[in-house]
Amino acid sequence: MDIKMIVCDLDGTLLRSDKTVTRRTLDALDKCRRQGIIFAVATARSVTGARMFTDHMMPDALVYNGGSAVQVAGIKIYENPMPSGLVSVLVNELLGRGVTNFSAENDEGYFYHGNRYEYADYLKGFGLTIGQINPEGQMPPLHKLTAEISGDKAKQIVEKYLEIGIVTYTDTQMVRFARKDATKWHGIKVLAEHFGVNTANIVAFGDDNNDLDMLENCGIGVAMGNAINEAKTTANFICDTNDKDGVARWLEEKIW
Repeated sequence: MDIKMIVCDLDGTLLRSDKTVTRRTLDALDKCRRQGIIFAVATARSVTGARMFTDHMMPDALVYNGGSAVQVAGIKIYENPMPSGLVSVLVNELLGRGVTNFSAENDEGYFYHGNRYEYADYLKGFGLTIGQINPEGQMPPLHKLTAEISGDKAKQIVEKYLEIGIVTYTDTQMVRFARKDATKWHGIKVLAEHFGVNTANIVAFGDDNNDLDMLENCGIGVAMGNAINEAKTTANFICDTNDKDGVARWLEEKIW
């Protein structure tokens, strides 16, 4: 296999269920990098939320907030936030449907309405602005807004505003709202162009709904053994689970 880039999701993929990464996985990724293969992380987490993991993984690139922004060597090379006017419309659409618990992020801050999650305290430790969402106030451009909302209500909103897309997650009741083209696959295409890599030479590892597009469109898609059925049917390969070093085992077998 002529692999030029490896792209891995974090939660449910590189991370075990206890949110740790094994030495075996880190060593496998490091060996790939020493062979000249680019290693990138593609995650729904914010850049700050991913730091507790990426600081010791040291990926060459990071696609974060589900594809709303891309960094290479810590420098942002791309972002596609929802503009402030669209954010205000979305906030009022949520409140009009009785949705009161939601949060929103950009690279500078975390903003919430209703529940204030512990995650906010983690981000505050990195100097980010933490604030409540005022529906009457002016919101900044945001990479994503995550809400406790039913799938039906979420679909009603995106049917009205075609520039907004949603992603659901199998292990939570949360729905992510962002620009429709703010996807992991789009972020990977940005990286491919930046590094001069053909997407046919990229292998992507993932497990959930927001990984489907990259599993389908990268040259090789690998679903985790713990992945949802849709990921397994979309991917070219299925590796072992995240708790059994699935990524490392696949790399050890297929690349060297």
